[in-house]
Amino acid sequence: MRWTFEQLDAYIENPRALASQTSMGFAGLASKQDRADLLAYLRLFSGNPADLPESAPTLSASEVSLPADVLALEGDRAYGEYLASECLTCHQMQGSSKGVPSITGWPQKQFLVAMHAYKQKKRPNAIMQMMAGRLADEEIAALAAYFASP
Repeated sequence: MRWTFEQLDAYIENPRALASQTSMGFAGLASKQDRADLLAYLRLFSGNPADLPESAPTLSASEVSLPADVLALEGDRAYGEYLASECLTCHQMQGSSKGVPSITGWPQKQFLVAMHAYKQKKRPNAIMQMMAGRLADEEIAALAAYFASP
């Protein structure tokens, strides 16, 4: 079967409506924009992508504004490795596992912004909000240095 944009969009919105016998545990994405963004991302991996409806620009303002002194912190990689054991309980070093995304190889600034967004409760995930909330700026910088390096 060759999937069209409309079929994929309908499936991602409600997988069980199109494939009632599926064992997929994914409930679907209600937001039309979220589905369009996901399909635009998946399109990047196609060797022969079909034209898709135009999507909204993906560039957006940073989730949090970090002061220059926080962005300028040089993280201690060795200290980050020491701190990483708690992170690696869920985030596997070799990559994603059971729906938990990989954090290895992240650019440092992206890691800093994400962790501070959790710390400020601007990213929804109670566990990550708790974990980030316990970390000092220097510890976040150290983790960013550790996970950025191969």
